[in-house]
Amino acid sequence: MTKLFKRTTYSILSITLTLSLSACSYAANQTLNKNTVNTGYITDKEIPEASGLAISQRQKNVLWVLNDSGNKPWIFAINEQGERLGTVKIKGVKNKDWEDLASFKYQGKSYLLIADVGDNSAKRKKYFLHFIKEPKANKLSPDEPLSVKPEWSIEFTYEDGPRDCESVALDLKNNKILLLSKRDKPPVLYELPMRKSDKKEELIAQKLGDIKPLPEPEVQDVRALKNLFYAKRPTAMDMSADGSALIVLTYVKAYLYQNKTRSNWASVLAQSPKEIDLPYLQQGESICFDHDGQSIYVTSEGLPAPLFKVDLKDSLH
Repeated sequence: MTKLFKRTTYSILSITLTLSLSACSYAANQTLNKNTVNTGYITDKEIPEASGLAISQRQKNVLWVLNDSGNKPWIFAINEQGERLGTVKIKGVKNKDWEDLASFKYQGKSYLLIADVGDNSAKRKKYFLHFIKEPKANKLSPDEPLSVKPEWSIEFTYEDGPRDCESVALDLKNNKILLLSKRDKPPVLYELPMRKSDKKEELIAQKLGDIKPLPEPEVQDVRALKNLFYAKRPTAMDMSADGSALIVLTYVKAYLYQNKTRSNWASVLAQSPKEIDLPYLQQGESICFDHDGQSIYVTSEGLPAPLFKVDLKDSLH
């Protein structure tokens, strides 16, 4: 056995042991910092792969969540404790690979955006964004699913070929939809026009540019070995209602970008973000701002999935 091989083997074993011990100790004693509250757990078997999260625009203490590929074209309303309040079936569409969810007010009405944009192998010919009116609270029931049709949909491609994407946000101040690629190094930011249409539109997502590479996580931050080589990949994104802040989630941390001068988002994401420490998540792929933009919610795929609320006041300036 060569010295180089021995050193490499010992390094791999050392990293593996460190990560394993860190994961075990963290799972056994999940200490939250002063800015983070564990509001509850998603335990419902209908929501095994939470891959998108959005705050309700119609009722307080309610969030919307969806599953990713391989699941039914349904979305779910939950409370802050993670309990399912209602199920909504989206008629006439498929869950090819739903990866993000956003809520917003547009022309005085409340909507949800379902982003069918996942593409692990970068082979899809088309991607879809579906817009539905957010249902009223009195129409929701955990036992009787509600069926709705999209108000409108966008069918799109990327100007430079297929991309895997799990991060979508609405820039309503500029009437744009932002998409951040997952597997490019560094991630690439794209945009689509945001407008309501009476028919399905076919659009091309325009490339705005590469973002600044996200920071390398510390070994102790990568508490799950499977996330070691994917720790920097964006898995979700959301914009505050006033358009002044953008939050990007990876498997390990969240990253906060502020844009109080109304610069274009390509230039903002070319700067270094503020790192937001998160508790351990098995596979963090869901994040959203609260109504006031002063805090975020985050959760994970897998059951039980903890639901955390993180106060950002110390990070905002």
